[in-house]
Amino acid sequence: MTPPINPSRAFPSFSALWDKLRTEKQIKAAEETAQRMVTAPEEAIGQFGQLLHSVENGRPHGVGYASGPALDAGNKLQAFVRDAANSGLPPSKEGFRQQLVDLAHLERDWRRQLEGAPTDEAIEALRNVLMKVDNLQKFSGPRAD
Repeated sequence: MTPPINPSRAFPSFSALWDKLRTEKQIKAAEETAQRMVTAPEEAIGQFGQLLHSVENGRPHGVGYASGPALDAGNKLQAFVRDAANSGLPPSKEGFRQQLVDLAHLERDWRRQLEGAPTDEAIEALRNVLMKVDNLQKFSGPRAD
């Protein structure tokens, strides 16, 4: 005789399902944004560089890479921008996509830092960094001058 099905094993929890859907949505958005970045790689790399510059400027106020995944993502982003600047070749769509996926780790980390920011300067620095993250995630392609 077959034992009864345990509903908690048969159906994923709502939070697990929500996390999966959110992750799939983020990956799809990263794919679309990466495609736009390929059309204007210098501008995209410039925006990534501005983000790194804002993080550096915020260090005296506690802005940085606090968690393990964020530290890894920060190191990858620095290497990506440095390599793009040194090679003179535009990054691939996959390279941009991976940076956007990793940027999600950094964003979560900086939002946690913002919640516990001890000073107005830290709040301002973190808001500036998060604004640059938002700009990257909504990258629209080459500017029409």
